[in-house]
Amino acid sequence: MPKGNNARFVAPNATLLGERLRLGEGSWVGYYCLLDSQLASLDIGKWCDISSGTQIYTHSTHLRCTERGKKVVGPVKLGDHVFVGANSVILPETTIGHHSIVGALSVVRGKYPPYSLIAGAPAELKGKLEAGRARK
Repeated sequence: MPKGNNARFVAPNATLLGERLRLGEGSWVGYYCLLDSQLASLDIGKWCDISSGTQIYTHSTHLRCTERGKKVVGPVKLGDHVFVGANSVILPETTIGHHSIVGALSVVRGKYPPYSLIAGAPAELKGKLEAGRARK
């Protein structure tokens, strides 16, 4: 288990890699998740739900393989009360503000403000959340 683990539940078959992972109080990590903090920090806030099958990466070798460049390495931060839908992928250099929702099967990279409704592959800001309801 990572050093900063205060999660309320981590599925027994979830894979947590690296020493730079922090799971906030009350957070939940579903079955078959992969949280990879081997090369940069991965900070998951309080009371987040990371649904089954989600993959969160702090590095990628796509540039090294395709353009003989360097690896992409960058932190990932999820604010408090973020819900990540099933089978989503969150890529390096991503910040998701507190009280946001990521739709299932999304591929997320970038910076999103609090109360965001994020979905798609590639993911886009689809709307803002207000008092538990989405608005466009």
